[in-house]
Amino acid sequence: MKDNEIQNSMIELIKKYVILLVVTIVLTTLIPFILLSIFPQMLTTNLPNGSYTFGIGYLKNIMRYLLNVIIIVFMYRDMQNLKFKSIAVLILTFFSSLSGIIFFLFLLYEKHKIVTNEK
Repeated sequence: MKDNEIQNSMIELIKKYVILLVVTIVLTTLIPFILLSIFPQMLTTNLPNGSYTFGIGYLKNIMRYLLNVIIIVFMYRDMQNLKFKSIAVLILTFFSSLSGIIFFLFLLYEKHKIVTNEK
């Protein structure tokens, strides 16, 4: 690959993952509020002595991890296309999408830099 092609592919990947990151952050914030407005008793458990209500943070964390799995699927497909695999980055992405994406792009840049220097 030429330097120009590498630069264009990196720019496309950065755009893709920035959009994915923004969408997941917005959805992680909006979906719990939408669900709670439709189903107000969703986080409430009836006990013999009364009821207990969980905080909205539980729902936000569940949504965050589910959306992180979607990012992992996109990242794994890109890794297959680019013949580059890093299970550690995928695991990191599950716990923190921002950190995983940054490490993925950084490692991909380093791989392209090494390939370019060898030629």
